[in-house]
Amino acid sequence: MKNLSTIVLYVEGLKTFYISNVRSVITYGAPSWYGFPSDSNKQRLENLQKSCTNVILPKLNYDEALIALALPKLNKFLFDISDCHFSTVLKNLHHPLNDRIIFNQDRLSSRSMCFFPTCQMPLSDKAT
Repeated sequence: MKNLSTIVLYVEGLKTFYISNVRSVITYGAPSWYGFPSDSNKQRLENLQKSCTNVILPKLNYDEALIALALPKLNKFLFDISDCHFSTVLKNLHHPLNDRIIFNQDRLSSRSMCFFPTCQMPLSDKAT
């Protein structure tokens, strides 16, 4: 990314490069792996995006750069695409992964209704 900024690519060109060549690699397969990294590893991913935004807009801090580039924080983006994929699988009874979703009904849990907190499908709507 730094080498590209010296070639005089404009902000939009650098943003496009970041989204297509860096973020796409980071997010590949995110619905299958995003729930497993530790908080420190998630922070390392966020720091990677922070470094890239610093190359694109060096005079702005991270939060200002995200607003200027219309980008979400990387961890929010990864969570959202994972949540979207999970919700799609949950709602489609014919999806090949639907029968792999197992709800914890043996003990009380804050996650007994769904894997991600934004999921709104109650257990009674899931066909057995």
